[in-house]
Amino acid sequence: MSGKMLEEGVLKDNTDSIKSLVPLKNLETKLLFEVDTSKKVCVAVLGMHRSRTSLISGVLTQMGIYPGAELVLPQKDNPKGFYENRLVVEFNDSKLLPLLRSSWDDVKPIDWQKLQDYKRRLEEEAERIISETYKEANLFLLKDPRLCVLLPFWEDIFAKLDIEIRPLLVFRNPIEVAHSLFYRNGFSITKSLLLWAKHVLYSEFYTRKYRRCFLNTADFIRNPLSIVEILESVGIKLKEGVDKHSIQNIVKSFVDENLIHYNLPPKTHFDDLPDFVRLPFVYLEKITTGELKFKEDLESKFDLWRSEYEEFARDYFVNVISHPSQKVIFQVFFDYGNGFSEENSLRIELSPKKGINFIDLALPANVKQFRIDPIGGFGCVIRILDFYIGNKSNGKRVYLEHPIESNADFVYDKEYTFLHEDPQIIVNQSIVCSDNYDHFYFSFEYLDIFSPVSNQVEDRLNGYKVRLQSDLQHKENTISELQNNLSSLEQELKKIIDYSAQLQTQLDNLTSERESLLAEISRKDEEKNSLQIALSEKEKQLSELQRELQEKNGLVSELQNNLSQLQTRLDNLTSEKESLLAEISRRDEEIETLSTEKGQLIIHLSNLSSQLDNLTSERENLLAEISRKDEEKNSLQIALSEKEKQLSELQREVETLSAEKGRLIFMLYNLTNRQNAFIMIAKRYYSKMKKLFGKWRG
Repeated sequence: MSGKMLEEGVLKDNTDSIKSLVPLKNLETKLLFEVDTSKKVCVAVLGMHRSRTSLISGVLTQMGIYPGAELVLPQKDNPKGFYENRLVVEFNDSKLLPLLRSSWDDVKPIDWQKLQDYKRRLEEEAERIISETYKEANLFLLKDPRLCVLLPFWEDIFAKLDIEIRPLLVFRNPIEVAHSLFYRNGFSITKSLLLWAKHVLYSEFYTRKYRRCFLNTADFIRNPLSIVEILESVGIKLKEGVDKHSIQNIVKSFVDENLIHYNLPPKTHFDDLPDFVRLPFVYLEKITTGELKFKEDLESKFDLWRSEYEEFARDYFVNVISHPSQKVIFQVFFDYGNGFSEENSLRIELSPKKGINFIDLALPANVKQFRIDPIGGFGCVIRILDFYIGNKSNGKRVYLEHPIESNADFVYDKEYTFLHEDPQIIVNQSIVCSDNYDHFYFSFEYLDIFSPVSNQVEDRLNGYKVRLQSDLQHKENTISELQNNLSSLEQELKKIIDYSAQLQTQLDNLTSERESLLAEISRKDEEKNSLQIALSEKEKQLSELQRELQEKNGLVSELQNNLSQLQTRLDNLTSEKESLLAEISRRDEEIETLSTEKGQLIIHLSNLSSQLDNLTSERENLLAEISRKDEEKNSLQIALSEKEKQLSELQREVETLSAEKGRLIFMLYNLTNRQNAFIMIAKRYYSKMKKLFGKWRG
């Protein structure tokens, strides 16, 4: 699978890998602990699979340390639950590990370089998981055995979220873990021990910079209350007033000794273990009992054991589980006194995945010893179930005791691990040449070969025959049904294919129409946007003009008020003038004529300002003529002159106001025209927009 395909397959949401969860409402308990910091604190429970980390996490949860809202449901092998955050486990198992080209049961060390292209996207999702899941919890626990090898990724996430990690490193006897994995998953002892070393050694290495504590599950079973002291050593203490007896009741109610599986005597086959498994366990036991402190010299030992594990794991992967062949050659060599040779050998082709292999072969006469090569060309792990030589005539048998002479790199009980290309098991002369044995029987099973990921097999030793018989019976029952239904299914399939072709044609047409409609909608949207922008600009201009018009209307109203006041004054003066003219009229008919002309001039003054000058000239001539005709009228003329002066001033004011009024009326007229024009433009745009929206809705 290419990197791109892997990324597309892994970085998408995967909701099917782990569907089981426990709702939070079933886990609400009072928190009995407090921490010595104002930051959020995560208790990271780190331990190999089958190391009872679920038991430890369950006890911590019962004491109020929050495990998360969605937990993986209990299973047959863990009936009280795993207390694992479903989102974190799913993220690790279906995204992070696949992008690292690894899996939970991969014995190889993690290659972090493979994650560089995807790290940022993964970190964003991981941050969201942690921040949303634990936003209300100041103290919470995170448990997933995968964290032992994936902690470098997650510690960056916690650092960005300003969360302190307090690791709790849980370990169990590696032989017990290996036996538990054998019964649950069918793993070889070698593979399980490699997984144990990988998880324990890397969790120890990655947590050196943190305030951490170690917990031996065997000690915990004997004294469950020890968990309180262990947490106190890293600054997580019981709240004031919490009674330890209540803690004891909580622990006892949860720890069920009947659920503790696969306990072995402490030193069963312990000396047979590789140093990188045996010695870390020994030293960790001493650390938990207080016999030893973790210092720099001990760190260097763990570094050495981690290096030994890495070398062993590489050889194991290259020579045992990474070969592509589906067939292997099982070869038996017979030594007649001149050593082993290809001429004196028997080759048998076997399938390493078929389960248990049964080899029952005759021993030729005069054979001194014989050798079994369980596989040719590369390494393997085998478990020997039965191995004896016998005499068929008298029924005598001799079972070979383990360990049998071999060139295996690691032997545990009946399991032999060969990390080289020439595995050999030798039955020597002292056994073969006694009592006239004429045949040997060898039953064995290949383990781990061609399977870099887990098989998830239960009861592997006894299940093959039952499953094969069940499958055979099921197939025989269903073959007849399938044959009876095949012809009708073929006819139905033809109809479906024809109908599918019709649907495909309709789909193509609809797709074409859809693309056209989408293009038209896009064009209309662009027109709509441009019209909306233009309309917005026009509305801004109209608003500005309306504001200016309101200001001008206010000014016009003020001028009209002033003009009305002046007109009132003018009317008053005109009345006085008429009174004077009436008096003059009584004195002289000419003066009456002049007064009449003057009254006409006043009546037409507002609209005929140009005639005012002529009337004024005539008035002056008439006054001069009146002066010459009647001196008696001087006093009246003097008074009239004064009134005329006042009238002249008023006329000048009227002229000025008339001119200003004309100018304002002209401006008002222009503004009214512009307003009407803008209103017409807005109406046209509105009409167009209404038509466009109508078409778009249609």
